[in-house]
Amino acid sequence: MNHNNERIISKLKKLYALSKSSNPHEAAVALRRAQKLMQAYSISEDEIAFSDIDESISDYWPVGQRRPPVYMLGLIAIIRDAFGVCSLLLNRVDTQVSFYGPKERIALAAYTYEVLGRQLMKARKEYINSQNKRLKTTTKTSRGDKFAEGWVLAVLNEIVRLSMSQEEEELVYQWLSQHQGS
Repeated sequence: MNHNNERIISKLKKLYALSKSSNPHEAAVALRRAQKLMQAYSISEDEIAFSDIDESISDYWPVGQRRPPVYMLGLIAIIRDAFGVCSLLLNRVDTQVSFYGPKERIALAAYTYEVLGRQLMKARKEYINSQNKRLKTTTKTSRGDKFAEGWVLAVLNEIVRLSMSQEEEELVYQWLSQHQGS
């Protein structure tokens, strides 16, 4: 979306907000102006609604494999629920995590994922290094994975969830089908 369209969509949002005014004359004038602007610039109501939805892609993927371990999926699910966004794993050249939803939430979700992901991997590595040296590597790795799953559950107990409204959820899935389908 170019800068001019963003400016027009911003103006349309303001006109729609004004159209909900308690003054009927003011509301009617605002609605008429909004409809004229939409026709002049060929902007649909969906485009106005989609302007609040975006995507933030995190390149942080510490485990170096295409099949993610349970603890990483758990961390992504917790962040998705905590911020009221949706997520996808993108397996391109490197694995990436995409968070999409309301613009004001996705950047925070991606940042939180990167910070907590680093802390999780550091704690897991320290736990594995603290294990008895005579244990097999597979045993240490297995115990490290279980430790990481417990760490993620501890994070789950500490968060406060934001939830998407039904309208936001429908809008996000429409946006996703439009952007991922092309």
